Amino acid sequence: LPKEHLFIRKSLLECNFLQALEGQFDSSHIGFLHSFLAKNQGNPQARRRAALGGKPLSESDAGQTVRDVLPAMDIHDTDFGFMLAAKRAAANGKTYLRVTQWCLPHHTFICNPPGETLLWDAWVPIDDTNTWVYRVSYNPWRPINEREIYEFNNAGMMPMSVQNQPGTYLPVRNRRNDYLINRMLQRDFSYSGIQGNNAQDAAIIENQGPTPIYDRTQETLGVTDVGITRARRRLLAEAAAVAQGAIPPLAVDGSLYNVRPIALYVDEQGLPFHEIPEVKKYIHP
Repeated sequence: LPKEHLFIRKSLLECNFLQALEGQFDSSHIGFLHSFLAKNQGNPQARRRAALGGKPLSESDAGQTVRDVLPAMDIHDTDFGFMLAAKRAAANGKTYLRVTQWCLPHHTFICNPPGETLLWDAWVPIDDTNTWVYRVSYNPWRPINEREIYEFNNAGMMPMSVQNQPGTYLPVRNRRNDYLINRMLQRDFSYSGIQGNNAQDAAIIENQGPTPIYDRTQETLGVTDVGITRARRRLLAEAAAVAQGAIPPLAVDGSLYNVRPIALYVDEQGLPFHEIPEVKKYIHP
């Protein structure tokens, strides 16, 4: 893509690589962690659509649909990793389908509706308790506009926006200052009281236990955690294969990375999500 269609930001997460990565496989948390008072005139979904020149937020808009906190999850294994679908009921019998792509071992692609800016993240482990995050916001249809750039630079309401301290990769909102949580904001505006999706996520994934690495023997995973369990099993299987001398397909075929996240209203027609015609056109053969 031309550089005008890209915005790239590098930042530090002070947690284990897998804790960082697994947050991308939990679509249900959007309706909690990133939620806000729906009727608030300054709500972030309305601001985001206004920044993109779109229509005002309506009850049938995707911004409302993702407030469904219990999506049906489905998964399709691929050579590159997997496609993880979150399915939510929408108007007129349609299904709002959000498909996250995971490319082994550390690339995730987060969706928005066609025409809107998309997100590619690379989660790169530094050591057991620190991770570099490379966030690439990109738009295949148009250049990134000035309002989006402002939101990205100022921890606005765009997906995964992050504001770093000048001259560093440490986010302004971090565990040392409690992510600048604002209790008035939490009371009157948003679930978290923390500004910016990135800081909201960091507050959760950096603080999952009394030690830097979360003790997974203490967790209870549910039906919406299918992406997390599948990713762990796949990583273990791939590591075992490499130990036996196997060469990962992605190491020799870069074309497998040619994927894009998907967000569409569809008629499921009783088909697996990856066989729905509207979805198939976004899938690399």
